[in-house]
Amino acid sequence: ENDYRPTFIGLANNRINEDGDRLKDHERNYLELYGIPPTIGVILKEWKEATTEVEPCLEAANFDPGVFTRFEGTIAYTKSTTSARKRMRKARWMQTQLDKAMRKQKVAKGDYAAAAEHPKLKQAYENWREYQDEIDVITEAQKRFRCERLFHNGDEGRGKFEAGIYDS
Repeated sequence: ENDYRPTFIGLANNRINEDGDRLKDHERNYLELYGIPPTIGVILKEWKEATTEVEPCLEAANFDPGVFTRFEGTIAYTKSTTSARKRMRKARWMQTQLDKAMRKQKVAKGDYAAAAEHPKLKQAYENWREYQDEIDVITEAQKRFRCERLFHNGDEGRGKFEAGIYDS
């Protein structure tokens, strides 16, 4: 018999972590890349949790998966909060400029769909979206990660982005 068998089965069943310590109820192993797939029981539990826990949580958080289809590119992680704060300030400034231009063109406040189609506002809208889409992607990813309990505690990922830290 293989001495590693009990460890392998414990990992595949999400009972223990890679150090052999018992997993907490909300923790999960992600070992597929290492040749240890989850068992059918683990997959079934995840499917049930998705409908009973994750989906209601996403609904309550006003999760918008459409945000991910608007964004193209990558978001590089940096320890510096300066670039994140600059990006957020830039997005707010561009939105303010777009709002002013919308008033000038007599486009209803907050009607960004109309601004996207308006010949004199289209470029300002695209400039704003370039920055805002990145912020939206991070915000929505944090919502999803919280609902799937991928943060180790409830505070991780919550509100830190507002201060300019990409922690998810």
